[in-house]
Parts: sequence; structure tokens; C-alpha cells
Amino acid sequence: MACSAFDIITGQIPAHGETYWTQREMRLETRLRLNLMDPRTRLRLAEARAALGRRGEALSVLASLEKIGPADSGAVGLRAHVLEEMGEAGPAAELLATSLLAISDVCPGLGDFHLRALQWSAAPQKDRTFTGERYATWPAPGTLSADGYSRLLVLAARRPQFPDAMLVLGDELCRRGAPNLAIWAWVRALDLGHPAKHELRRRLETTFFLWRVGPGRVASQVDDTIAIIRRHFATAGVWLGRFQRVEMQLVLEGREPALVDVLAECTKRGIRKVAASDCDEFPVTAAELAAAAPAQEPARASPGAPPSLDPWTESALKSLVVAAGTLFLACLAGFILSCFPPLSPRKSRALTLSRHAQRVQPKKRGPPMLGGLCAC
Repeated sequence: MACSAFDIITGQIPAHGETYWTQREMRLETRLRLNLMDPRTRLRLAEARAALGRRGEALSVLASLEKIGPADSGAVGLRAHVLEEMGEAGPAAELLATSLLAISDVCPGLGDFHLRALQWSAAPQKDRTFTGERYATWPAPGTLSADGYSRLLVLAARRPQFPDAMLVLGDELCRRGAPNLAIWAWVRALDLGHPAKHELRRRLETTFFLWRVGPGRVASQVDDTIAIIRRHFATAGVWLGRFQRVEMQLVLEGREPALVDVLAECTKRGIRKVAASDCDEFPVTAAELAAAAPAQEPARASPGAPPSLDPWTESALKSLVVAAGTLFLACLAGFILSCFPPLSPRKSRALTLSRHAQRVQPKKRGPPMLGGLCAC
């Protein structure tokens, strides 16, 4: 089933639940007893057991399948997927690399991209995307063609827990004029535990700065927006749970529904997905980004006029001027105070008593009252 980029990013990909796979396994076992040499039934049985988390049994079925005939793309891809889920991404990549040359029916998203994804997962140091681009080169133009972008969507839909697919998808969406959706993909990559967290943060802050919210507000805007997006991710997860409950009801009625049938039943019951239109409070749109950074020739400055500065540089210069002015005033105040050395405690007390004596001295003539000063 084809899914939009928004559904892939939010995790709203229709997927069968445990009840479906349990019933399917029972049907396939019955069918296999009637025809032990049916390779298609064996492959589907291995898929069902892998979906139920019984990976060892799935590998056993795949091993028996290889004794019947040569492996096809489905069997090789399933074996590589099971090995990766068992934490053996390296052996999975080797298996896929040695088998791709002998397989003629490699489907999009399984072949080269799947192999690169496995190699990325097995690599100890991850300074490049699984497509081979350095993370630090963004936002330079990418290398994916239109067909490559389609295969990227297929890979991301089939491997929704692969974090680098979300990062690359965000990069491509931003290059294709969809910065709003790109930020969603980068947040999903963060939630999936992508190791290049600083690069994801740089992408988020750069996109917000291009929108010209101002350098002083970038961090708060990014954090607020991440919180909004994560709330929608949680809502999308609730939708998938409701989808699988509807499927369970249909299975218990004796049916073996396809995903499109369950989706139609959910629509009939008013169970809808999170849609892009539900996120109107999100501040960045492609049109606003284009208006903030227009692709037109800048106006020529008149002779002798100071050069124009970008907002970030202008704000930094203003802060520097304010800091320099504050420092100058502090130095001036210190210089003035240094010109008048403070009185010693004895002289200060004597001066205070003298002024007090002058205030209380009677108006009539007489000997001066200097007792206070003499006492000092």
C-alpha cells in the first residue's frame, strides 16, 4: 500500500496486528500440510512467524525453503531483516551483498538502498548518511534522483524504525521546498535515536533562522515546535492501535482482511488519521520560507552607502555595541572614584561629629564647644 511522506513520518502506516498474524499462521500451517513442497506457502509462513517475534523459527522455515529451490528476493530480504532484528546487521549486509548479484527480481527499496541501510547500521562510525553524503554538507544540493526519492519512501515505509532514512528524507523534503514536513522528519529521526543529534539540531535551527524568527528566538521556537510535533506523533500512535483493534474484530468474525479493507472500515467508523491540515499552528510553510529568503538579485547599494547586513550579523553587532558601552561607563565610574581617595575611619568619624556639633551649637555667644573634636 502506497503511503504519503507525511504518513510515513508520523508512523501512520497501516500494519497487521498480532491477531491477524496468529490466524494467518494457523491457516498457512494447514495449507502447508497439504503441499509440503509449496515455496510460496513456506515463505509466507516464515513471514508470519517473524512478525510474531519468533525469529528462530522463521529462519528455520527459510532454511528449509532453500532446499526446495534457489532463493528469490523475498526470501533473501526476509532473512536479512530477521538477522538485523536479532542484532546482526553485519551478517545481514554480507548476505544481501552476496545475494543481490544472483537475484534478478530485486524490488525497489530492497536492493541497493536496503544494502546501504544495513551497512550503515553495522558501521562503528556514522559520519555519513546511508546514501554516502556527509552530514555536514547539508544544505548543499543532494544526489538523489526522482527515482531515488521514490525508493527512499519505499525504504522508509518498510523500515519505519530506521533513523537515518528519516534524516535523509528530511533533507530531501527541505531541498524540494517542503521545510515544514522536513522538520517533522528530523524530529522523528531524533525520537528514533539517531546518533547525529547535533546535526539534526543544526538543521532545525537553520531552517528556523531562514524563516527569520531572529537569532534570539531560535532555540525556544525549535523546542516549542518539537513539543507540538511529538504530540501529533502520539496521536498517530493511537490511530494505529485503533486500526489494529478494528482488524482484530474482522479477523474474529472469520475474515482475513487486507489492509485496504481495514482502512475502509476505519473510515466508515470515523477513525481518521492525523492529517497535515491538523497542524496549522506549525509556524513554517514553504511560501513563508521562500518569502524570507527570496531567490532574486539583491538591490544594488548606492555609492558610499554602508553594506547591508543579514539579521544575525546585525543583531550580533548591536549586542557588541551595548556591551562596549556598558564597559566604558563602568571604567569611567571607576576612574572618577579613584580620584577621591576614601577617608580613614578616624577622620570620617571626626568629620561626622564636627558636623553634628555645628547643628546642635546654641545661637548665643560663648566658648566654642569643641569637646567632641578634642575627644578624638
